[in-house]
Amino acid sequence: LIVGGATTSVEHTALFIQPHYHAPCIQVGDASQIVPVLNALMSDCRESFVVELNEKYAAIRMANANKNSATAEKIAEKVEKPCPVPADMDLHVVEFELADIISFMNWESFFRIWDIKGESSESKKAKSELKADAEKLLAMNLLQFKAVFRIFPVKSYGETVEISDTDGTVLEKLNFVRRNQKGKAVSLADFLAENDYLGMFAVSAGFGAQEAADDFMRNKDEYSAMLIKILAESLAEAAAEKIHREILLDYWQIPAVINNRKDLFNSEISGVRAAPGYPSCPDHKMKLPIFKLLNVRENIGISLTESYMMLPAASICAFIFASPESHY
Repeated sequence: LIVGGATTSVEHTALFIQPHYHAPCIQVGDASQIVPVLNALMSDCRESFVVELNEKYAAIRMANANKNSATAEKIAEKVEKPCPVPADMDLHVVEFELADIISFMNWESFFRIWDIKGESSESKKAKSELKADAEKLLAMNLLQFKAVFRIFPVKSYGETVEISDTDGTVLEKLNFVRRNQKGKAVSLADFLAENDYLGMFAVSAGFGAQEAADDFMRNKDEYSAMLIKILAESLAEAAAEKIHREILLDYWQIPAVINNRKDLFNSEISGVRAAPGYPSCPDHKMKLPIFKLLNVRENIGISLTESYMMLPAASICAFIFASPESHY
């Protein structure tokens, strides 16, 4: 069993997958690592490779057990100062035009998906040609971009966050698990004062992507089918950057000069965007309260599978913490 993808890790595989699988289980960082793994499994060195792998995963489990036993005396301190009072705590449903989000597109990450790296003349030519193909496809207006978001008043104690409506009605209780960071057990709840505010959003750039890909495949155009899907994934990230910007600046009124993706990360803007399934918020089930509180399926049409995968696939949901002390 080979486990890979942006939301996987060696630690998660060692702790929660490998112990329950009867055969070799290997986590890989990206698809390019699959070939050497398969070569090792199919070679005369298979036995030693598997033994070394199992020892590595056993060491990770042991380290995790030791870490958990020591966390009680290393709990991270909770922030004391609440973030600014939001100017707007209504629910917002929005649709974007491509022009609204294209400036937040991370083209270098997009090129890396196609394994185009570096600044050689060959790489520059390949990037230019791929970007031209992408822009030609985007000009066909095959994708739709939708989002829903809101900021909620919350009460935070320990790892628990109690989410309320503006009238004080308790809507949901969340538990943000602790993770080890530089010797401290950190929970996202630590970035919220006792009485504070928490943002949430869901966004998708995947509406129309599968239908367009199916049309391309019927015409035996596999390249365009793959390109439109990867573009949708990349634009979902861009739309998430856009939403992050709007929530913090326009609704939370946190000052910063942000006009594109580079500004978002280089400016003095505070806060983090914690997406369920990623290291800062590893439990995919944390998508459920976001979908419930924002009524995501009914408002913008994103659905969750039984395994918490979002459909359309090019979709993102996350919590936004605005404290300047918050971090990934």
